[in-house]
Amino acid sequence: MKRASLFILITSLLLLLLSSCAAPKKAQPNVAPVAPPTEPVAQKPTKAQIEQAFVEIEEAKVEKQKKDIEHVQNVVNMRQSELQFLYQREAAITPFQGDAQIKLSINEMGMIQNSEVLVTSGSLSQEFIKALQSDLSSWRFLVRTPMIFTFSIKFTESL
Repeated sequence: MKRASLFILITSLLLLLLSSCAAPKKAQPNVAPVAPPTEPVAQKPTKAQIEQAFVEIEEAKVEKQKKDIEHVQNVVNMRQSELQFLYQREAAITPFQGDAQIKLSINEMGMIQNSEVLVTSGSLSQEFIKALQSDLSSWRFLVRTPMIFTFSIKFTESL
């Protein structure tokens, strides 16, 4: 009998211990809940705001185009001496002189896609024109939009 009562006592204690561990009580928060931050409601842009944005975009494009043209003009001005040197070399063999209008088609990578040489006065040999176009094809520019740039140049013997 002692054994049975000891068994019952131990079993009761175990059940009591297990029941207290099995279902922990929920802790009550001691901090008040914080309201979520309120975000301002996005306003629909007005027609005037949309038009102003388009005007600003167009102005930025025009400004970039002006800078590209200025860059191309600077490079052409610096490299015209190459064309004059080419003329001096060719004219030493067979004398000729004249004026030309050169049209450069520049692609979006800043490379010459095509060049046209139009003789506006005098006479330039076909060999010289081909040599000009060959030299022009090696020119590179720091532009990212295609463009056509035209310039004039005089090929005359300097005294």
